Amino acid sequence: MISTQTERRRRRRRLYCAEQSHGAASHGEVASSILCRCAILLSCCFFLAQPGLVSGNGFSCRDRSLCRTFTDCSRRDALFRSGHLCHGFPSYNGGPPITRFHWDYETETYGCVKTNGTVCVHWTTKEQSPGEIQVGSCQCKEMGHEHCTSWACLQDEADLCGFHDKIDCGSPVILANGTQVTTYTNSDGYLVTTYRDIQKEWTSCTCKKTVQQLSSASDSDSAGGSSDSQKAMAEFGVSSDFRKAKTNYCVEWHCSERDITSTEEEDYVCTGFAETYCSSWEGSIEGTEEFEVSRCECSFVNKTEEGHVYCATWVCYERGLAYHDPNLAWSAFGIIMASPLFFGSLLLLTHEDRHRAWWLLITLPPWAGFMFVTTFMGGVGALLITLAFQLGLPVLMCMGYKARQDCVKLPTVTHK
Repeated sequence: MISTQTERRRRRRRLYCAEQSHGAASHGEVASSILCRCAILLSCCFFLAQPGLVSGNGFSCRDRSLCRTFTDCSRRDALFRSGHLCHGFPSYNGGPPITRFHWDYETETYGCVKTNGTVCVHWTTKEQSPGEIQVGSCQCKEMGHEHCTSWACLQDEADLCGFHDKIDCGSPVILANGTQVTTYTNSDGYLVTTYRDIQKEWTSCTCKKTVQQLSSASDSDSAGGSSDSQKAMAEFGVSSDFRKAKTNYCVEWHCSERDITSTEEEDYVCTGFAETYCSSWEGSIEGTEEFEVSRCECSFVNKTEEGHVYCATWVCYERGLAYHDPNLAWSAFGIIMASPLFFGSLLLLTHEDRHRAWWLLITLPPWAGFMFVTTFMGGVGALLITLAFQLGLPVLMCMGYKARQDCVKLPTVTHK
């Protein structure tokens, strides 16, 4: 009786494995199919989870120690600070340096309209870039000894209508300081005003160091070490020229600028010292969407009624670069366009007819091209996601195939 039951079990096992070897439906094939589907599902989940993993795995990077001054900001340093390049993993995040390198340029002009007999306490502002204009005024809020301790600015920020071929400009507007709107003639011969989409911009500034404070810090720390102020001045290339100053004007200040959409933190250090005013300065600006570096110089000096020389007009030049985060969505392009070619190449390599291998000359070059575009646009992160899909899926399929082969080779057990 026991021998009969054992023989029946043995026959069922042989029949099961025989069905596997002839390609009939089996539990092994079902398991292999499930594994393949799970691989696709896990790959999709991994791709969709990447935006949340960016900060955790280090795909985004910005080196804020570089490009702190206008004169010491090379193209390569700018790419490291903006996040296109990284010192460590993932090294390259897509975009420049291969694509065009776009600096945003801006010119700012300022004019003093009132002094207190020693320094300027009220001045106008005008900032213009290719796409917008800002006009307004600044006023000293608190005076110190021969310098303004804090000041505030209010500006109107306006987009330039007509920029990027915009024609519908709406009704005319007047800017805060009464600046007349300019016009241009469109294709129909009508005059169209060019300033639109007005929004307010607020700036508050505080003097951090004066000539006397810098001199005191320099004297106290000359024996050893450096103060924070000295380090900041050295960063901007400042020498001991501040000893030429005869009045206590401001040599280091910080500004916070905000509008309804973004904020900027600005640090400035005097780099040129006249007897009664700072003749040139540089700034490092950290914004919500971009970083900027600034270089300013006094363009015209005047005298107060008391005979004090002050800077009456000054000009600043800014250039900025938008921050960059890797666009991991480009991995979808690699998965959709390159993966079929990759899988086709694998099938050609494993096919019994070796004469079909020449088809690899057709499948591999397009695959390499699609992978290059994925890396170029999405960075190393997008490349890794695409490779994880292309390599992970065949591995799981091979595991399923190996499980089926093990079943076919399953040894029989003889009971005596």
